[in-house]
Amino acid sequence: MMRSRTLSVVSLLASRGKAKFRLSRAQKLTLFCLCLVNFTSYISYSVIAPFYPQEAAFKGMREAVSGFVFSVYALTMMIFAPIFGKLVPILGAKLIFFTGILCAGGANIMFGVLDLADDTLVFTALSFVIRILEAIGAAAFSTASYSIVLHVYPDHISTVFGIIETSVGVGMSIGPALGGALYSVGGFGLPFYILGTCVLLTFPVCWFIMNDIQVQALETRKESYFTLLKIPQVIIVSLILIVGSQSQGFVEPTLEPHMRQQFDVDTSIVGSFFLVMSAIFSICSPLVGFICMKTEQRIPIMIIGLIIMAGAQLFMGPAPFLGIPSNLWATLATVSVLGASFAFAYVPTMESMIRAATSGGMEEDIGTYALVSGWWNSMYSLGEVIGPSVGGVLLDLIGFPWASTVIAGGSLLTAFVATLYWCCASRSEPESFWHKGQTSSNSSSEDSSSVVSEPLGETTALLGKRKKDLHYNSL
Repeated sequence: MMRSRTLSVVSLLASRGKAKFRLSRAQKLTLFCLCLVNFTSYISYSVIAPFYPQEAAFKGMREAVSGFVFSVYALTMMIFAPIFGKLVPILGAKLIFFTGILCAGGANIMFGVLDLADDTLVFTALSFVIRILEAIGAAAFSTASYSIVLHVYPDHISTVFGIIETSVGVGMSIGPALGGALYSVGGFGLPFYILGTCVLLTFPVCWFIMNDIQVQALETRKESYFTLLKIPQVIIVSLILIVGSQSQGFVEPTLEPHMRQQFDVDTSIVGSFFLVMSAIFSICSPLVGFICMKTEQRIPIMIIGLIIMAGAQLFMGPAPFLGIPSNLWATLATVSVLGASFAFAYVPTMESMIRAATSGGMEEDIGTYALVSGWWNSMYSLGEVIGPSVGGVLLDLIGFPWASTVIAGGSLLTAFVATLYWCCASRSEPESFWHKGQTSSNSSSEDSSSVVSEPLGETTALLGKRKKDLHYNSL
């Protein structure tokens, strides 16, 4: 039953209207649910990495085809995330969220029975069908979850987003190791049976905790993705997001062959390097979110991330024109820096997009939030599709040192374009870097101590509407 609770309205810093990171009990429980779902789903998503290629080869599948089984996941998310972004305001974020959990968890369990298919064609076809079904579920719950983040945490978007990405990073880190261990104990099916069940078990937990959240549009508007793409900052941030995710995807198919040929190391060493990169990303993500909340300078933070990313990519090769020898420990250092740079370039993107959308005239409601989250998911997935594909081609054509140099050039070019935009746009932004000495005339000490008592079911209505007198930096 719905019970009345005393909830703290988000406290605002008196000087510039920035929010302190203070969450109500309902917000904390909702954040726990979002982290739990993302953690378990990304474990189940990454569990196939250590043993599926071997099993597929045993069934007669070619390596190139098994690689497409991996990439079809991101391709499917790229296609379906915008679709769910349009459906969230109509059907409600909760329905999309829970349907996605059931779809992703059920598909993961079904993947475990694939070893019963002895025919190569049947095994291949079912691998694609089930993987696509799992990706559709992931596109549904991730788009809905980001819509919930934008609606329930309007003053803490980057910080909450960073915390959720930490759970994603941890899940991605331990997924392959856990999958390999379960595979060695119980064969092909056991990892999928256990982890798919774990995903499904999040359904009743989240249903109970999030029962009172209502995230649905009251009316249907004509705004579309074309409306969103008329805003220049959305295009710039989309480019940053694509470059960041494709840079992350680039190392997946290229680092292992490079290290094997250059240093003669086994797969366990390569796996530990990926683990370090994911761990650094997970640690830095909430830190970057906190920095974004305190500084309100999201695009400069993304630019810094792109520049650091480009430097790490140049030294990871290393670039032939640097004239320095390749070194195992130097590679570990650059991989670690890459993990941190991903966080700086990636975490601020969601909040930057939503601030740009609302500053560009779109309503601050679930319809806009769903459009932004769907578009964000699609652009990130596009980078995930481009990165491994381009990386594999460049590795074959010009080798790892020049391939990583080309990717670094893309990061630097994107940083240059983003810097030009920021320098031009921020001069007219009242809360930007150029006007950071100014304070909002509407900020007051009363804003920092507002406390209201209301039913839990009305919490999201309160949190989803930003105070009219609050000025924030859209950059």
